[in-house]
Amino acid sequence: MTSLSENSITFNNCVTTLSENSIILIVDDVPNNLKVLSDTLANANFEVAIATSGEGALQQLQHTPVSLILLDVMMPGMNGFETCQQIKANPTTRDIPIIFVTALTDAVNKVTGFELGGVDYITKPFQQSEVLARVRTHLAIHQLSQSLEARNLELQQLNEQLEQRVAKRTQELFTSVEAFKQTQQLLRLMFDTVPQWVAWKNLNSVYLGCNQGFAKVAGLSSPDEIIGKNDYDLPWSQEEADWYRRCDRTCD
Repeated sequence: MTSLSENSITFNNCVTTLSENSIILIVDDVPNNLKVLSDTLANANFEVAIATSGEGALQQLQHTPVSLILLDVMMPGMNGFETCQQIKANPTTRDIPIIFVTALTDAVNKVTGFELGGVDYITKPFQQSEVLARVRTHLAIHQLSQSLEARNLELQQLNEQLEQRVAKRTQELFTSVEAFKQTQQLLRLMFDTVPQWVAWKNLNSVYLGCNQGFAKVAGLSSPDEIIGKNDYDLPWSQEEADWYRRCDRTCD
């Protein structure tokens, strides 16, 4: 049996242990709400940061590496929805999960919160167990999402490196093939200039090429026609065919 800590979450039989340095930012203008929430989270071994206004929350985010935000909606000055908009507009803070904590229970306000980028709602008065359950769940989801993004980025980089290596190797092979073709052309040109009949075979007595003189004698219109053939495929006379067979046996 596996023993799980209180800050472990299981998704599809996969256990995710929450980061020990998770900092929860609580934003509320009511001191009693701040105390209850901060005590609840601190007793569950979370680090807590506090802001009493939307403006204060934005200032906190400038120097505090927050993992999740519990955000009150009805606050004087900048309310929770406006604060959420500011947070989501900032590239450095837009990925932080925001859970709204509010007495507003109508569907319109909930939809507004989700449209602005909130991940969940906790309705006042809240239960401590519900707060902890939602906080742990969304921290785990966010942590898994970040791990997946990092893995995808790593795979993308590996794929790019592989594509570069394949492109480089393809170019090397292309260069080698072109060099081989040029060598063949030079050899063909050299052999075509000699008066003797020249042909070459592999170890199985299969022709790999010949010069123009040999092709003409063999009754071929082009030296390329001899490639892949053996002596028995060529229109030799019986005497010539027997001679080539004796040559092959001698070479063997």
